[in-house]
Amino acid sequence: MRYFDGLKHYVTSGARPGPNYREEGRFPILTSNVPGTRAIYGCMAGQAPRDQFLSATANCENSVASAKKNTALRQEGFLYKSPGAGRRPLYRCYVPHTKSHFVSVRSDCESNPPTSKVNVEFILGYFPYSG
Repeated sequence: MRYFDGLKHYVTSGARPGPNYREEGRFPILTSNVPGTRAIYGCMAGQAPRDQFLSATANCENSVASAKKNTALRQEGFLYKSPGAGRRPLYRCYVPHTKSHFVSVRSDCESNPPTSKVNVEFILGYFPYSG
C-alpha cells in the first residue's frame, strides 16, 4: 500500500508506518517468488530524512556513489521483470522539493505542473492486473 502523511510517502506490504499516514493507494505486489519475478525491497534513504523507497536491489542501491548509507527495511514482495498479458507497470517516482519517493501506476507519476513537479525514475516492475 501507498501511504502519505502530508509531506512524505511510504510504500509497504506491511503495516501502516504510523498514525499520521493515510492510505493513498493499493498495488498488488506478489507475495511469492514465481518464474519471471524479482524481489522488491523497502529501503530508507541515507541522504534524506524519512525518504522510504522501493528497490529491486537487496542493498538498496548503495552501489550508487550518491546513495551510500541507504538502509534495507524488509523484503516487500515480488514483481514481474517484464511486461506481459495481464501485467501493468509500477513506476518509481520522486518528488524533489519534499525528497520523497513513491510508486504509481501512471507513467507521469501523477505530476501536476506547475503546482507539483514529480520525476519518473523508472519502471520498478510489473504487477498482475485484471480489469
